[in-house]
Amino acid sequence: MGAAGGGPMVSQVVVDASAFRRLTLAELEAIAARAAVLVSPISLCEILSRLDEPRRRDEGGGNAGPVRRARLCKCEVLRTLHDPLAERALFVGLSRVLDALRDGEGPPGAAEGARRALDEARRAHARRSLDFCETLVAQLGVERALSLAGAEFVRFAAAGVPALARQYRSLGVEVPALEGAVLSSVYPFAGFRLARAQDRLRRARGRGEVGPGRDDMEDAHLCRHLDLLEPRALVTADSGARAALDRALAALDAAAAEVGAEVVALTRAMSVDDVVRVFPPALPRARARLREAAEPARGA
Repeated sequence: MGAAGGGPMVSQVVVDASAFRRLTLAELEAIAARAAVLVSPISLCEILSRLDEPRRRDEGGGNAGPVRRARLCKCEVLRTLHDPLAERALFVGLSRVLDALRDGEGPPGAAEGARRALDEARRAHARRSLDFCETLVAQLGVERALSLAGAEFVRFAAAGVPALARQYRSLGVEVPALEGAVLSSVYPFAGFRLARAQDRLRRARGRGEVGPGRDDMEDAHLCRHLDLLEPRALVTADSGARAALDRALAALDAAAAEVGAEVVALTRAMSVDDVVRVFPPALPRARARLREAAEPARGA
């Protein structure tokens, strides 16, 4: 486990495609030695659909060796999350395609098919994001929507929690503090969505409609895999996504302080530098010593 900057301990990290690209195999292995390195099938789809693209300038792993093999070796460190989105019609057969691509046996057109599914998912996310922004403005107006913070931010982000808890009860689900459990599960996504909507409204001032960025669908989706009570971090190279989740969690802290409650969110956002700092790979000299120790003594 690890903690950075006095933050909560982290025993699981969810990496998005941008973080996967920048992390080296040695860095991923160092993280995996002390924490579960998790990936959504949606992120894996993004990663594997681009196996044969040229190496990017910001890609971890140096320039030596075949780029496809280097990327597949990094994939071997990852644990795939169960993901209901990957089972929808849009991604039908995705798990079989990903397994085949991982084994280097993808059928012709598999990577292109995966990219098309991702593009359609991004378009659907963009439509939902626009609908949410329009609802936000219709209910609050632009200025008040942009000023949401603290308890007011949390109340708006979590407005659907009571109804969702009632749905669970109607299905016979009854656990202690059900609404609190529902809030813990849905708030990382709901807070992220609201913070990103504020970002878009701020950018749109005087410039008309501004849609979500290319990676926004993936990171919004990954926030559904976070829970306030789980020591699981979202690792992304997207500074805007990290800032949105940080603001949502800061609003929760502020809301708790306003009512004199103590709320400890175990989930968090981390940059690539953050996660490498918390889980540093072995130093080159240490790695060399380990290799020497593993070699049989000369002359033995």
